[in-house]
Amino acid sequence: MPTTPWLDFSDVVLPSMTDIIYVSLVSGVFPTFYKSAIVKPLLKKSTLNPDDMKNYRAISNLSFMSKKVVVYHILLHLNRYKTFNDFQSSYRLGHSTETALLRVVNDLLSE
Repeated sequence: MPTTPWLDFSDVVLPSMTDIIYVSLVSGVFPTFYKSAIVKPLLKKSTLNPDDMKNYRAISNLSFMSKKVVVYHILLHLNRYKTFNDFQSSYRLGHSTETALLRVVNDLLSE
């Protein structure tokens, strides 16, 4: 199912989907439905011969909802137990590449 309908009805669907995925994380059993993926061949480089099958790699598109909920719970755990390095910029609220660059520039100018 495309992502757009999920986003259009997220206020209705999201709480139930979050509960289902959370229970699967806690129980260690992931529903078979969410394990399925759409697998598409993708040419490794645009310069390669598209008629040769070895020039392709498989791309798997997993469920949008399951990925979002799993990422949310992993980040929640990492933040709760303070396992991020102080200099970690990505995947943290308020810590973007811009703030990382500002820190580096500030450190260089402060010396």
